[in-house]
Amino acid sequence: MQTYEWKLEDCLDTPEMVVEYLNQVIEDGDQDELLRAVGYVMRSEGMSAIARRAGVSREALYASFKEGGNPTLSTLRNVLLACGIELRFSLPASDPPSGIQITSVWRTGKGAWKVATPRRVTQLTKVV
Repeated sequence: MQTYEWKLEDCLDTPEMVVEYLNQVIEDGDQDELLRAVGYVMRSEGMSAIARRAGVSREALYASFKEGGNPTLSTLRNVLLACGIELRFSLPASDPPSGIQITSVWRTGKGAWKVATPRRVTQLTKVV
């Protein structure tokens, strides 16, 4: 019987899958889990290609997105854009309950923009 190693990054093969995955992770509010998730997304795209498009070294990406890493907002934004994902914040479409909606937007291969279903975040953790 032959076995195969299962890798999450192999399942992140469409922009929709990537955005849904990141939305699920960000709902938990765990910074290390988010960094790990972005790492999976980068590996699914190819670390060298992401580093080149984001304007940072591959080594800096690994250091920033490892467990306990602390990438700058600029690095996170550039990496997500290099993956074809834009992070946006918006007010809830309806009146209370209070909270912040995070909508992920990405470019399709044809240059069109797609928007994922907004997710409500009810708690944010300030990292100092």
